[in-house]
Amino acid sequence: MTRVFHHQFTAPALCGIVLAAALTFYLFWQKMAIAGVLTAGLWVLMTERVLHTTYTLTADELLISRGRFSRGTAIRLETIVGCTPLSHLFGLSHYLLITYGAGHVASVQPRNEREFIAELQKRLRQ
Repeated sequence: MTRVFHHQFTAPALCGIVLAAALTFYLFWQKMAIAGVLTAGLWVLMTERVLHTTYTLTADELLISRGRFSRGTAIRLETIVGCTPLSHLFGLSHYLLITYGAGHVASVQPRNEREFIAELQKRLRQ
């Protein structure tokens, strides 16, 4: 059975999106069109990544999709060594560090960390 977890919308992500939007507005207000278009593109990419990131657990893989403009990552479940919960930015944001293969790591921020860890452990036992 396939289980999909969505990305957690954190305060630092919201701050980054709001600052990029404000900078875009300011640059257009000051008639700096080229810089405004570039920051608008950055703003679109940031928003897309935050809103459309999903983590899909299938029978034998963890599929990480970071939006429409990014290439996805597929991690075989049998190669996963560990899953460590960590925090950064003075505890404002939490994430899970997944260690797999020969020293590879991936960070994920599922909306419900406990359910994600429980489902991952359940699938690793099978």
